[in-house]
Amino acid sequence: MSAAMALVLAACGSNGGGGNDGQDGASGSGAPGQVDTIKVGILPIADTVGLFICADAGFCKEAGIELDFTTQTSGPANIAALQGGSIDVGTSIIAAQLQARQQGLSLKLLAPMNYESVNNQGGPSGVLLVKDPNIKTGKDLEGKSFGVNAVGGGSDAWVMEWIAKTGGDPKKVTFTEVPIPNMTAAIEQGQIAGGQVAEPFRSQGIKNGLTAIAYSEQIQDEWPVNGLVATERWLEGNPDLAKRLVEAFAKSQAFANENSAEVRRILTQRTQLGELANDINLHYYPTKFRELDITTWKDVLNKHHNSGITEGFQDAVWEGALR
Repeated sequence: MSAAMALVLAACGSNGGGGNDGQDGASGSGAPGQVDTIKVGILPIADTVGLFICADAGFCKEAGIELDFTTQTSGPANIAALQGGSIDVGTSIIAAQLQARQQGLSLKLLAPMNYESVNNQGGPSGVLLVKDPNIKTGKDLEGKSFGVNAVGGGSDAWVMEWIAKTGGDPKKVTFTEVPIPNMTAAIEQGQIAGGQVAEPFRSQGIKNGLTAIAYSEQIQDEWPVNGLVATERWLEGNPDLAKRLVEAFAKSQAFANENSAEVRRILTQRTQLGELANDINLHYYPTKFRELDITTWKDVLNKHHNSGITEGFQDAVWEGALR
C-alpha cells in the first residue's frame, strides 16, 4: 500500500459518538457545554484538510461541534450517503451537487472547500498525470484512454474543457472510471494513458516518475473544486447547527491559507502520509461562495454532458452560507 493510499485509512475514525442525526427536525442550540456531533463524509484526498483543521485546531470545538468522519470513494457516493441518511454533511465536487439537484435531489451547498488556483501554496495540487511526457495538450490525448474517478459528471467534464481549450476533441478520448487511490498505479501499468488526481496522489505519481500537467490553470486562474453539501431536510431541521458549522469552517479555511506549516502538521497527524505531507502542494482555501463557483460548473456540464442545468447560484447555495 502506498503512503498516499493510506490517507483513506486514517481519516475514517470517529471523533465521538451520539448526537442528533438531523433527520428528526431537532436543531442544535449551541448552548454552553453542549456538543453536537455532525457525521461528515469525506474523500480520500488532501482537499479535506479544512475539515481536519476545524476539528483539530479548535474552531469546531468553539462552536460546540464535533465531527465524525467517514471516508467515501467519490462525491456521488457522498451524495448517496446523504440521501440515505448515513451522514449529515458530505464533501463533493460542486458539479455533482448541481447534477443531483437537476435530477430532483434536494441538496444545498454550505461552503466552498478549495480552488485549484494560481494562488495555490507551492503550485498546482490537482493535475493530470501521464506516463508519456510527450503528452502535453488535449490534442495529444486523442485516441487514448484517460482515468477519472467518476464518468459522466464533473471530473470528466473538467478534463474535457481542458482538452477542448488545448486543441483536442473530447469525443476522441475514452474516459475510464478508476478509484482515486488506484489511479497512479493504473497509469504506471499502462492501463490508461493518464488520469486526473489531487494531492497527495500528485506527489506520489511524480515520485514514481509520472509527469504532471497543471490543466486547471490553463483554463482559468481559479477553478472551484469541492464543497460541503447537505440535504435541505437536514438544514431545515438544524439551521443553527449548520450556521455554526459554516462559520467555524470559514475560520479553518482562513487559518489554512495563513498557516501552511500547521496544515502540514495536521495532515501528518490525521493521515499516514509521513514526509509526503511536507512536500505536497496545498490548495487555496476560500471562505465564501462566488457566483462564478456555480456558473463555471453549470457551463461545462451543459457544454460537455448536455446536462440541461438551469438553476443558478441562489438555487444551489444554502441561504445561510457565507457569500
